[in-house]
Amino acid sequence: MTKEAKAEGHANLIMTPAQWKKLVLSHVRSSQINDFSKEIINLVGKVNSVDEINKWLGFAINIWNNTPQPDRGGKSPYEISREYDIQSGG
Repeated sequence: MTKEAKAEGHANLIMTPAQWKKLVLSHVRSSQINDFSKEIINLVGKVNSVDEINKWLGFAINIWNNTPQPDRGGKSPYEISREYDIQSGG
């Protein structure tokens, strides 16, 4: 995300891994599933197309899915998915 954000002048999306983790964890326990996406959209600001906002949301969801989360035993959604795939033979 940082490399793209720097290249395209989206300073609000340039964060350290620790800052991204803090942002993700601030939304983990929210009952409003869209709050994280809304925050990313606000950080992105004005865009020229749906494809552009989808690109930034894709990066953000990747960060979410790779962030260890306390409600998942300290594992990331990606790690849990990978473990499930291994156990199910997929």
